[in-house]
Amino acid sequence: MPIEKNNSYVKEMTTNFHVLNWNVQGLSNKINEIEYLISTHCLDVISITEHWLDVYTLSTFLLSDFTLANTYCRNVYNRGGVAIFVRNGLDYKSLDFVNKLSIETICEASAVLIEEFNIIVLSIYR
Repeated sequence: MPIEKNNSYVKEMTTNFHVLNWNVQGLSNKINEIEYLISTHCLDVISITEHWLDVYTLSTFLLSDFTLANTYCRNVYNRGGVAIFVRNGLDYKSLDFVNKLSIETICEASAVLIEEFNIIVLSIYR
């Protein structure tokens, strides 16, 4: 079915949007695997669950061509956590209110709005 050009409710997407979601069970020892995936796939967003890092360590964690856009880190218990990385050059907005809904060990969440595509990426661990 062809898309009508005058229909303001339908937008034809000419660009693909690629998201990687991975429960890594420890981000520190998976850097080579993630960098390989970045180099071999055209990714826009990387969603990581169970990163197992504290706020400081995660804030210093660098991925080639990606920015840490939003994260949830545990304060009391070990392991867990959620992080969303966005490809450099892609406009996004952190949805920090989602992090505030998280309950450690019950439901941990993080979200970003990818403005160019008008898509919310929500990452939940539990």
